[in-house]
Amino acid sequence: MQKIELLFDKSINTYILERTWHKNQNCYQNEDGSVYLSFESNQIHETLYLVLRFADSVQILNPPKLKEVYKEKLEKMMKRI
Repeated sequence: MQKIELLFDKSINTYILERTWHKNQNCYQNEDGSVYLSFESNQIHETLYLVLRFADSVQILNPPKLKEVYKEKLEKMMKRI
Protein backbone atom coordinates (compact mmCIF):
# COMPACT_ATOMS: atom_id res chain seq x y z
CA MET A 1 0.00 0.00 0.00
CA GLN A 2 1.11 3.50 -0.80
CA LYS A 3 -0.16 6.83 0.40
CA ILE A 4 -1.70 8.72 -2.50
CA GLU A 5 -1.80 12.50 -2.06
CA LEU A 6 -3.47 14.80 -4.56
CA LEU A 7 -4.16 18.52 -4.59
CA PHE A 8 -7.10 19.79 -6.66
CA ASP A 9 -7.63 23.36 -7.87
CA LYS A 10 -10.31 25.46 -6.24
CA SER A 11 -12.15 25.58 -9.59
CA ILE A 12 -13.38 22.01 -8.99
CA ASN A 13 -13.46 21.96 -5.18
CA THR A 14 -17.20 21.33 -4.86
CA TYR A 15 -17.06 18.40 -7.26
CA ILE A 16 -14.18 16.79 -5.35
CA LEU A 17 -15.61 17.46 -1.88
CA GLU A 18 -19.06 16.05 -2.68
CA ARG A 19 -17.79 12.60 -3.64
CA THR A 20 -16.23 9.60 -2.00
CA TRP A 21 -13.15 8.65 -4.00
CA HIS A 22 -11.87 5.90 -1.75
CA LYS A 23 -13.20 4.15 1.35
CA ASN A 24 -10.31 5.36 3.55
CA GLN A 25 -9.92 8.85 2.12
CA ASN A 26 -8.96 12.02 3.92
CA CYS A 27 -10.37 15.03 2.08
CA TYR A 28 -10.50 18.68 3.09
CA GLN A 29 -10.61 22.16 1.64
CA ASN A 30 -7.64 24.47 2.19
CA GLU A 31 -7.96 28.19 2.94
CA ASP A 32 -7.16 29.04 -0.69
CA GLY A 33 -10.07 26.86 -1.89
CA SER A 34 -7.91 23.99 -3.15
CA VAL A 35 -8.78 20.48 -1.98
CA TYR A 36 -6.37 17.94 -0.50
CA LEU A 37 -7.26 14.28 -1.02
CA SER A 38 -5.28 11.34 0.34
CA PHE A 39 -5.87 7.62 0.68
CA GLU A 40 -3.94 4.35 0.90
CA SER A 41 -3.91 2.19 -2.21
CA ASN A 42 -1.83 -0.25 -4.21
CA GLN A 43 -3.74 0.62 -7.40
CA ILE A 44 -1.37 3.10 -9.06
CA HIS A 45 -2.83 2.60 -12.54
CA GLU A 46 -6.42 3.00 -11.34
CA THR A 47 -5.37 6.18 -9.56
CA LEU A 48 -3.65 7.35 -12.73
CA TYR A 49 -7.01 7.38 -14.53
CA LEU A 50 -8.50 9.49 -11.75
CA VAL A 51 -5.64 11.97 -12.16
CA LEU A 52 -5.92 12.01 -15.96
CA ARG A 53 -9.62 12.75 -15.64
CA PHE A 54 -8.82 16.07 -13.97
CA ALA A 55 -5.77 16.89 -16.13
CA ASP A 56 -4.58 20.41 -15.33
CA SER A 57 -6.80 20.76 -12.24
CA VAL A 58 -4.85 18.30 -10.09
CA GLN A 59 -1.33 18.05 -8.76
CA ILE A 60 0.23 14.76 -7.64
CA LEU A 61 1.94 15.26 -4.30
CA ASN A 62 2.76 11.58 -3.63
CA PRO A 63 3.88 8.92 -4.39
CA PRO A 64 6.78 9.45 -6.78
CA LYS A 65 5.77 6.30 -8.71
CA LEU A 66 2.41 7.86 -9.60
CA LYS A 67 4.19 11.00 -10.84
CA GLU A 68 6.47 8.84 -12.98
CA VAL A 69 3.60 6.85 -14.52
CA TYR A 70 1.66 10.07 -15.14
CA LYS A 71 4.63 11.64 -16.91
CA GLU A 72 5.10 8.56 -19.09
CA LYS A 73 1.43 8.60 -20.07
CA LEU A 74 1.57 12.32 -20.94
CA GLU A 75 4.67 11.78 -23.07
CA LYS A 76 2.89 9.01 -25.01
CA MET A 77 -0.12 11.26 -25.49
CA MET A 78 2.04 14.13 -26.75
CA LYS A 79 3.58 11.89 -29.41
CA ARG A 80 0.12 11.36 -30.89
CA ILE A 81 -0.45 15.04 -31.56
